[in-house]
Amino acid sequence: MANELQKKKGLTARDLITTGVLAALYVVCAFIGECIFGFFPVLTFLCPLSIALICGPVFMLILAKVPKHGPILITGILVGGVLFVLGMYWLMCLAYVILGIVAEIVAGSANFKSKTRNLLAYMIFVLSPIFSYAMLWIDQDAYVQYLVANGTEQAYIYQ
Repeated sequence: MANELQKKKGLTARDLITTGVLAALYVVCAFIGECIFGFFPVLTFLCPLSIALICGPVFMLILAKVPKHGPILITGILVGGVLFVLGMYWLMCLAYVILGIVAEIVAGSANFKSKTRNLLAYMIFVLSPIFSYAMLWIDQDAYVQYLVANGTEQAYIYQ
């Protein structure tokens, strides 16, 4: 009976702590994924791929440990917030939050129990790093100005 009552309640303190720890692990794994290709300007566009491969198990662990509404969104907010504070382009940070909401809806539509829906939710969530480069395609001049204003050398941009 107590277990049923606990499942009906929202996120508990334990759920929030678990989500926070796993979101921090997600950030660390994303940084590792970024390090694989991020140092080479030609390979920078492959960073979302390495991030997706390394962070997948952490995302699925979040869903397995806290199968409720909230943890995906919290992870998106924390990851986006950390990246924004570290100077990443704002569109990617916003994408983490928005795609976190969408992923939450997709995974929650099957009560976080469907492997297919959970995988689809991750595929949606992991599109977020691509939005770091979206302005490059939408408005290249504005993106270059943004990068130069934040300290990126022009020689690095045009390699």
